[in-house]
Amino acid sequence: DLWPRWSGGGPRRRRAAGRRPGRPPPGPLAMASWLFFLFQYGSKPQYEERMEVEDAPRLKELWRDMEQRCFEKYLKEVNDDQHGIHVYQVLQHEVAQCKALMRTDTRREVIQECTNKLVALSRRCQSAMP
Repeated sequence: DLWPRWSGGGPRRRRAAGRRPGRPPPGPLAMASWLFFLFQYGSKPQYEERMEVEDAPRLKELWRDMEQRCFEKYLKEVNDDQHGIHVYQVLQHEVAQCKALMRTDTRREVIQECTNKLVALSRRCQSAMP
């Protein structure tokens, strides 16, 4: 007779921790997806490729050259009747953005994206008709 008193009123059906009543236990599909997730996470590289420190000055020089060539073309084409902004102004802004980004983020992928954007703007500048 002591058993019901100290246990809180009799035997109770315990439910598994973390499961709601009436919900079936996770099946093999849930386990397989969890294992696949762990496999994917484990096979991911733990670092991202970074740009070498000695490459930064050469890259900045390349960006400066693109900006300078576009600036020379801008000086030949600019007039007071032109409305809107010239490609040089956009290029100048993007070069400044890329230089600022390079100070904090040296991932090769990010720098490559910046360079591709600058090359496209430089080509657009060089092909623009006066």
